[in-house]
Amino acid sequence: MPYRIDIYNFQKSIPIEIEETRAVVLKALKFLKILSAELSVAIVTDRKIHVLNRQYLAHDHPTDVVTFDLSGERTPFGKKKQKFLDGEIIVSATTAFRMSKELRIQPMAELVLYIVHGILHLTGFDDKTLPARKEMRIQERDVLEALGFSVKAEHN
Repeated sequence: MPYRIDIYNFQKSIPIEIEETRAVVLKALKFLKILSAELSVAIVTDRKIHVLNRQYLAHDHPTDVVTFDLSGERTPFGKKKQKFLDGEIIVSATTAFRMSKELRIQPMAELVLYIVHGILHLTGFDDKTLPARKEMRIQERDVLEALGFSVKAEHN
């Protein structure tokens, strides 16, 4: 099986349909031409992502997404496409819910943006510099449009 996608919901802010979420992740992977992937997506609260962010990344604040590349082969996506992704993506439903109210969009659309962002990190994209961040935003928009979502200008 080329794709193994596990979805875990550890929050109550946003109603999550596990199979629909898995289908969205699968469609994103296929759009990005990822041949195989073993992914775990955990949907958590700000409190939980804050703990993980502090424990593993030494950042003492919650964030929207934390991604762990388990493949051991970090390759820039534009130079050599990853054929296999192995990683964990943890997204904050609390942040997605708060931002969706601010942006006047559906909470699930915001949550999908975070998942796509995590997938892009696993493919080699980063957002540490302004040029890299702009490139990543373009990729996010392309994937989200393919999934039937749109990105508000405030995300730029």
